[in-house]
Amino acid sequence: MSDLKLKDQVFEDLYISQSFSEIKGLRGAESLRVAAPDGLRSDINALYIRCLEQLQKKNKDEFSLSYDDVFYRITVYKDLMEENVFVCRRSTAEIRELTSIVMPNYIKEALAARDLKGLILVAGEMGSGKTTTAVSVIIDRLINFGGLAIAVEDPPETKLNGSHGVNGRCIQIEADRNKGGYAEPLIKALRSGAELILIGEIRDAETAVEVIKASINGHLIISTIHSGSITQAISRLAQLSKMPSEDAYANIAEGLSLVIYQRRIPIPVSGGMSSKINILGLDLTNSDNANEAKVKIREGKITQLDGVISQQMKKEAWSKNRLE
Repeated sequence: MSDLKLKDQVFEDLYISQSFSEIKGLRGAESLRVAAPDGLRSDINALYIRCLEQLQKKNKDEFSLSYDDVFYRITVYKDLMEENVFVCRRSTAEIRELTSIVMPNYIKEALAARDLKGLILVAGEMGSGKTTTAVSVIIDRLINFGGLAIAVEDPPETKLNGSHGVNGRCIQIEADRNKGGYAEPLIKALRSGAELILIGEIRDAETAVEVIKASINGHLIISTIHSGSITQAISRLAQLSKMPSEDAYANIAEGLSLVIYQRRIPIPVSGGMSSKINILGLDLTNSDNANEAKVKIREGKITQLDGVISQQMKKEAWSKNRLE
């Protein structure tokens, strides 16, 4: 039992402090929360030391760290005894080959264009795999086209930092919500000459404004946003920016290139439930009705985009059936 490794275990959360270590949702355990098995003590103690080191270094109550090739998102609490309690959640985001992500072909074709500029917005609810799609696009473009990417995240969820392919490199930066969040690192990234910029999430006015400005100034920006549909994502971006609605929608129409919306669909399987990711897309670059979509956004007629999306998906289905 002494050779058990955390990276091989399936669980929801790990709670560790100087006086206890417990695991929630450990596969095979008899209850929801259990004391950490003896065989994991050595690994958990090493992770605890890493958490203490990062806390001292970063002085933040939320951060990420990599331990034994696994990314963990750490939230820090101080209990009544002034003891640090670290809640460690394994990041579900992963870097995948873009070809392995099932999405409409017209979206994949747009993503593969060397001269793609503007904003790629990856939308969805929590746990829908938005970050996985966004980082996979980054790596795919670095491998195929080379260049420099700046990834700004709060906190980072995958290991992007370093070289990718022959001529691609990513510099990964951690934003700090206690020091202004994404806005300042984004402004700095725009001065770097990077061909590609990843913003982990658009969730405040300052970030929304800077992302929209960057997208209409010729940069290629990839970011995620929490929403329940493509149209909701565009509306939320406009609302977050706090610009006058006519300015917000006009700027979004000019800068937006692609919206990728994904949701997790439960699937019953033998012995339980599984799930799959379903992806829809709105292409505002090469599709026949891309211009129509931009006009509707510019005029603030966001709900009418559903018809445009439907047309693009129908053409996709027609092309697929024809090939078959």
